[in-house]
Amino acid sequence: MQLSYKERVLLFIKNIGKVLKKSLIWLIISYIIPLLNILILWAMRKNDFTVDISVVSIIIATNSCIITSLLHLFYLNEKKREFTFVGSIICILVSVALYVLSLVQVELQNQFINISIYEWGAYLTLAFSILLILISKYDEVQAISEFKAKESRNTSNTTVNGQNVKV
Repeated sequence: MQLSYKERVLLFIKNIGKVLKKSLIWLIISYIIPLLNILILWAMRKNDFTVDISVVSIIIATNSCIITSLLHLFYLNEKKREFTFVGSIICILVSVALYVLSLVQVELQNQFINISIYEWGAYLTLAFSILLILISKYDEVQAISEFKAKESRNTSNTTVNGQNVKV
């Protein structure tokens, strides 16, 4: 029995609780250092704290690192997930480009790109990296096996060589 794409997505959503448990520690470990960096900036600036290019560049750099490590993880596990592979590469390119542009902008002390573009890029790459973390921790084979086992419990008969057989 092959599951359709829609059934596989629904199965992923049904198992999101298990996936979140596995992913939460990894998320905390990955983002604790950037959060500490942002808290240090907040403590130093106090009332003058705003989300500026330095804060956003911390988020973008962290997202680049996480996506790169996830891409490596997908590559090592040889999982056939073209969407995650291609999406990871695109996201790495976007986040690295945004980070480089933000460094140039800081060094030139010039506002040639609006901060909102960096913010959107940071938030989108953050969302995509969290999605990739969830996907990396999701064991589709195990979830499908559990789904089929639950489904088979409700079956009382089956057809073998054209004949109905009670199970």
